[in-house]
Amino acid sequence: MPFSDAVARSRLKLCPAQPPTQEPRVSAMNEGYDTDTPPPERSKRGAPITPFWLNLRPYQKQAIENWFRNKGHGTLRMATGSGQTITALAVAAALYFVRGDGVVLFRMVD
Repeated sequence: MPFSDAVARSRLKLCPAQPPTQEPRVSAMNEGYDTDTPPPERSKRGAPITPFWLNLRPYQKQAIENWFRNKGHGTLRMATGSGQTITALAVAAALYFVRGDGVVLFRMVD
């Protein structure tokens, strides 16, 4: 038997008969997200936007306000898992509307 056939057969044996169910705690975390409604259309100019379903946490909003208040200088010092990437992307979207087209660079520091 060719090796590729043997691999295909062994993979089929490992495949469950039914798709996995979602753990209750994962289901609870996903409550409130509407995945059935299509997102609104993007700006005609193709501007970056913060998704309509995303609610920034108060400390993320404060970090963004502080960054703009400091004229775009400074470091977002946030704990692991606190949403640094989301905050940085929200800054980029807000900056686009303030300054227009351009390049935004972020340096992630551990």
